[in-house]
Formats: sequence, structure tokens, C-alpha cells
Amino acid sequence: MNEQLKQKYVELQILNQEIEQIEMYMQQMQNQLSELMSVNESLTEISKVKKETSILAPIGSGVFIKSKINPVDEVLMNVGSNTVVEKSIPGAKKIIEEQIEKLNELFVKINKNYNSACQYRETLEHDIQNLDK
Repeated sequence: MNEQLKQKYVELQILNQEIEQIEMYMQQMQNQLSELMSVNESLTEISKVKKETSILAPIGSGVFIKSKINPVDEVLMNVGSNTVVEKSIPGAKKIIEEQIEKLNELFVKINKNYNSACQYRETLEHDIQNLDK
């Protein structure tokens, strides 16, 4: 195996590891986006609650209790550094929507890097095939 072929092969292995890490990061971002969108939808629904509405409240791992809820005007929201503040539902929705927007923008950038890395991987694989002949 010539030196140039070895170098390309090592570069391909490193690139494959980087692509795998990017894929995992993108999956985490998708999960976070899904969670934020779910929270946003829940805030919309909870703002429609009427007095003494029956709900199932989760207490963990698929276990629920029957409960009644009154109209909700404010929620408690973690704003970072273990700090919880009271926010109106529209205020909380605004913060969540800003987080969704920022995460979407970051996802687009990461996706561009991912696509570039995949294209470069194809080039490397082609180069390796040509050198291996």
C-alpha cells in the first residue's frame, strides 16, 4: 500500500468519525426541537383550560393521576443557572419560539457542514478507489 493511499484511508476514517458525531448532534437537536414544539403546543392548550377541567397528570414512567386544573395565567420557567421565574403564557411562548428559531438556524448551519463532509467523503472514497487500482 503506497503512502498516499494510506494517508487518504486514515483521512477517510477520521472523516467518518466526524460525520458520525455530526449525525448524533443533529439527532439531539431534532429531539430538542420536538420537545420545544411540544412545550409550545402545551402552552397553547393550557391557556384554553376552563375552571375545574379534569386532566391526567404524569407522575413518572407512564404513571398518571386524575386531577383537576384551574385556568392558568402564568407558568414557572427555568431561564438557566437553576433560576426559575414566573412568566405569562404569552411571554413563555415567546421565549420558546425564540429558542425554536435559534435551534432551527443552528440546525441549518450544521446540516450544511454535514453535507459538505459527506461530499468530501465521496471524493476521498473515489480517490482511494483510483489509487488502489
